[in-house]
Amino acid sequence: MTGGYTAILHLHSIVEECEVTKMVWALDPKSREKRKTKFVKSNSVCAVRIKVAGGSVCMESFADNPQLGRFTLRDEGRTIAIGKVLRLPSTRST
Repeated sequence: MTGGYTAILHLHSIVEECEVTKMVWALDPKSREKRKTKFVKSNSVCAVRIKVAGGSVCMESFADNPQLGRFTLRDEGRTIAIGKVLRLPSTRST
């Protein structure tokens, strides 16, 4: 997986098209240290930023509500990634 990768986001009862916009960090399997990377392989641990094609989606962070903070990324019927919502973007006041 890399930045620009598109998939289907499954989040509780929501199914939306999304794009991985940025790879924030990946965990080195040997030293267990966070490092910057441009892509990850299977069985890797990483943090990414995801943009939803439909605009916005109702979700909670895993720390606040574990049931609503889990998601799955799927592509062509295969599960690509499973994860937790670590942090949500701050809301803008208009």
